[in-house]
Amino acid sequence: MEDEAREIMDALADKTRYSIVKALLDKRMTGDEMAKIAGKARSTVESHLAMLLRLNLVTRELKDRTYYYEATPVAKGWVEKVDSSIAHDGKAMTKRNEPDLTWLYAPVPIGIFYVLSNAYLMPVHILIPSVLLGLIGAFFRNSFKKLFRSIIVASATIALATFPIIGGLPLIQLSTIFVVTFMFVFIGAFIGWAALKLAFKYLPK
Repeated sequence: MEDEAREIMDALADKTRYSIVKALLDKRMTGDEMAKIAGKARSTVESHLAMLLRLNLVTRELKDRTYYYEATPVAKGWVEKVDSSIAHDGKAMTKRNEPDLTWLYAPVPIGIFYVLSNAYLMPVHILIPSVLLGLIGAFFRNSFKKLFRSIIVASATIALATFPIIGGLPLIQLSTIFVVTFMFVFIGAFIGWAALKLAFKYLPK
């Protein structure tokens, strides 16, 4: 059974045989009609038809000295499987080609919120948004490498957002703010990230 299934899949992997079966699912045809659709010589089409007949993917009926070919219900099921596999592979390839930027979603708004809150609303300890950053990273199943990127982006955002509020800073002070901010954000984000990672691992699913 497995050998037969493998043979059928190998047969339909050929574009010409696949197009023949697909065409025959729409209507019965003669060998000449299929040769035109496939863009192949009649002899080539007949060799493909011989295999399809043997695998019970196609049947034929003699009428007025002409063979008419028709796809079987078995062929319909296998073509649906092939089409489904092609669609799934296409989606998987598209997904693989899409850049994963989940690590970039949270750090910028969190950094800006922290700076604006401390400047215009109320004091917020830097560890609070840092832990939140780590929790978000763990929620999106981000690796430590991606978390580290988020920490760098958040720290840079905080340092740069602080610059216009204070009224301009020398480059050395801006660098100092970034380094100090990075240390606190790293501690808080790692705690949040590690805690939620452990929770996902040990809590019942």
